[in-house]
Amino acid sequence: MISLIGWLATAIVTASYFFRNHKTLRAVQALGAVVWLTYGVLINSKPVMVANIIVAVVALYSTFLPTRVPPPAPEIGD
Repeated sequence: MISLIGWLATAIVTASYFFRNHKTLRAVQALGAVVWLTYGVLINSKPVMVANIIVAVVALYSTFLPTRVPPPAPEIGD
């Protein structure tokens, strides 16, 4: 049963690479990291837990960042 959670996490993270929308890709990667974190807890592996906490936080942070607006181009002659 525990190995199925690891396989599910693998499938989710792999599927994330098929999304072109940045926010969707990051949200799916965060979901995969949470499933990996669950797997890490179940197998009592601190490296798996810590790595996926970091990945989930970064993925969620980058998912909800405001869209950056590029600065206006300088006008010629200024």
